[in-house]
Amino acid sequence: MTDSQDRQAERLLEAFRPQVVAEQVRGPEFATLTQRAVRRKRQRTQRLVAVAAVIGVVALGVPAAVRGWLPVLVNPAGDPADFPADAQVVADAYTRSGLAFVRSYGLVPVQELTTLTAESTEKPGSFNVEDTFVTEAQYQAFLAGRFAMDPALVPDEGGAEQVTLPDGSTVEAPTVGPYTAFEAMQQSEPAPDCQGDQCVVLTITQAAVGTVPIAVEGGTAEVPAWLFTIDGLKAPIARVALAADGSLTQGLKTVAELLPERTDGLWSTRVERIELADGDATTARTLTLHFTGGVCDEDRVGAVFETPQLIVVGVNISSRGESCVLLGEAASVQVLLLDPLARRVVVGVDGVPISAGS
Repeated sequence: MTDSQDRQAERLLEAFRPQVVAEQVRGPEFATLTQRAVRRKRQRTQRLVAVAAVIGVVALGVPAAVRGWLPVLVNPAGDPADFPADAQVVADAYTRSGLAFVRSYGLVPVQELTTLTAESTEKPGSFNVEDTFVTEAQYQAFLAGRFAMDPALVPDEGGAEQVTLPDGSTVEAPTVGPYTAFEAMQQSEPAPDCQGDQCVVLTITQAAVGTVPIAVEGGTAEVPAWLFTIDGLKAPIARVALAADGSLTQGLKTVAELLPERTDGLWSTRVERIELADGDATTARTLTLHFTGGVCDEDRVGAVFETPQLIVVGVNISSRGESCVLLGEAASVQVLLLDPLARRVVVGVDGVPISAGS
């Protein structure tokens, strides 16, 4: 595979995997990894996935040799009048997550909070799954959040640790104990009728205090974390140790970890960035939502939902029910706000913050 194809493959996989996992794609494994990535995303992340999103978001990252004519399922047209009910679920999850609390001291995470620790020597800042996991079943368990931990393993004591913000400044932030952090990262248990690899659970055998870099609005922050040694893995798994509030009883979560899984495909197109179309944050009431559409899109609808602290935006694409070339194109729609953007956070229906640019 050429360097260009390799970069394209990485962008394709990025649409389907947790942000923390940056797999290094090699030629012979491209097709296999692509198929696995699609399957994993459907199984795990609770981020909304639909065929329209595959056409719209992923197609630009597919090497020319892989492009072709594929059958397209029709995604139902989204009615903006129905959007508030969906967006309210996101807003409620944001409130419970603790993200508003950490934002109060300048931290806006834009990635998942369970991370790998075995950094690639070839590509600093990225993580190869083969440096952590011995088997595919272990990796699947990681993506599914199947972890186990004995509450008596270590004392579950919270406290306060230093956070280094992207500008280099530091702030002391409340943190939770290891078991509370574990509870925040555990997302599922094996089904009673599981078979084979689906029954694999990652068992934590040791917990140590450390720090990890995470992507936040404005750059990278160094934050306190619990480093969990897991039976059978080559390297520890880390979970951000920040508390969801001052009580130290709940660990910080992402909105995606709190959202119910959806299968209707509505509002599933990822908004990549927003643009203030009519002024700055103090005056702007029109947002341009930028995303990747498909050349065979029949209709593109934007919607917005506002609270005093949060703005939820969504894009729904309906496609013609016919075979269509797998090719994406840059697209945008505009939505109108009732009040200026101000300091409110803008998130998609997956709860991930969306960066703004003028």
